[in-house]
Amino acid sequence: GFTKIARDMTQRQKAEEAVREAAVRLKAIVDTAVDGIITIDEQGNVESMNLAAERIFGFSRDEVIGLNISMLMPEPDRSEHGRSLINYLNTGQKGIIDTYREVVGLRKDGSPFPMELAVSETRLGVRRIFTGIVRDITATKTALEERTRLVAELGAERALLNSLLDNAPVGFGFFDQDLRFLRLNPALADMSGASARDLLGRTLPDAIPALSSGFSQ
Repeated sequence: GFTKIARDMTQRQKAEEAVREAAVRLKAIVDTAVDGIITIDEQGNVESMNLAAERIFGFSRDEVIGLNISMLMPEPDRSEHGRSLINYLNTGQKGIIDTYREVVGLRKDGSPFPMELAVSETRLGVRRIFTGIVRDITATKTALEERTRLVAELGAERALLNSLLDNAPVGFGFFDQDLRFLRLNPALADMSGASARDLLGRTLPDAIPALSSGFSQ
């Protein structure tokens, strides 16, 4: 005789299709992300790398996957990384795991650059993988350094101007449209017999009548 067993595969097929769709969506999200996303295994070897990470570091995925992540770090971080990872696996002391901080990366052309790095850990059964999210902050650092430089230059120029005004043998003053003092030097204040601080906000005719009679706005 014969025995025939029938099994409805509809639910299983739907579940498999849902998993495939989720994987496709996840890949699309990772590949279109602005920030670089890199995953490594417990030995520090790269398992995946998105397009943004390729642009940031200048390497293609094929050049990096399977190699140690330390290749994307300059010294001394390159030498320290392996020991830090081993120390975490042995002791549980997280170090950079679950943190967000500024570090230095290394491009394919050998140039170092500042970047922000966030590292998280995921367990897949008995395996552990680590995901790093990288953001190149070269432009931000450059803009901040330029702003700092300009502020320093303006501060130096303002200090020089103040020194020239304060030590000038002739009177200098700056007024608003109502002839109220905005700034005046000691030489001009001496003409009224008051201090420069006391004259701020007062009008020229009120503070120094002798000068205001011939003043033209």
